[in-house]
Amino acid sequence: MLGEAIKKRLDHRPFEPFRLEITNGEYVDVRHPEMAILTRSSIVVGHGALEGVADYVLEYSLIHIVKIAPGNGRPRRSRKK
Repeated sequence: MLGEAIKKRLDHRPFEPFRLEITNGEYVDVRHPEMAILTRSSIVVGHGALEGVADYVLEYSLIHIVKIAPGNGRPRRSRKK
């Protein structure tokens, strides 16, 4: 299941940043495990973190995540199709 795959990535040590691709072509980078909260149906990710404090959070439904890929931990702009 997708939730289990994301949980494994969040729990892996040493943590390796990863990217979630969303159905609309956008993506979200998870750069630190403490900036993400996984629920049964969604993942909440903190963005714009400075010294471990997020500027804002966004929630992504697991049914709209189409791909989990390795990430490099560097912020990038969302791409739109």
